[in-house]
Amino acid sequence: MVDVRAKERLWTAILCGFAVLYIVTSLRMEQRSLPGVPSAASVPVGLGIFLLALLGLVIIQGTRSPVNTDSHPTPTPSEQPKDTALPRAEIVLALAVAYAFALGWVGFPIATTCYMLLSMYYLKPQRVRLVTVGLWAVAVTTVFWVVFVYALKLQLPGGRLWG
Repeated sequence: MVDVRAKERLWTAILCGFAVLYIVTSLRMEQRSLPGVPSAASVPVGLGIFLLALLGLVIIQGTRSPVNTDSHPTPTPSEQPKDTALPRAEIVLALAVAYAFALGWVGFPIATTCYMLLSMYYLKPQRVRLVTVGLWAVAVTTVFWVVFVYALKLQLPGGRLWG
């Protein structure tokens, strides 16, 4: 049987590592700004610190609340379900890593649509059809594209496919 607390600690440690890496990478950004005006690195650094604070709360909550094993007795080996599928967290993490690599190859529109389609299809309730998930993925990607490119005047990754 898998120790739930050990798995939670492992994921929390991995997320803490990502948060620290995110903060360090953000601090390496160019720091040009006017005196008294936050630089471009202020937002990512703030988000990284916020993530570390949330993870700190998760760690504190995990140490204060004991696991109650009395209400759920341990099933015998014949009663345990056969879990052959990867847990959802690992699938979503793998999809996020694949998305990060795909951005450089196929660009924002295709990579984001594929990522959203796959992750929403994998995490969807059973009663939702693939067509509905696909339409949502295209709609959300289009909204992101319009907001970033036209409203915020930011250039999104075009990838090698688009030049």
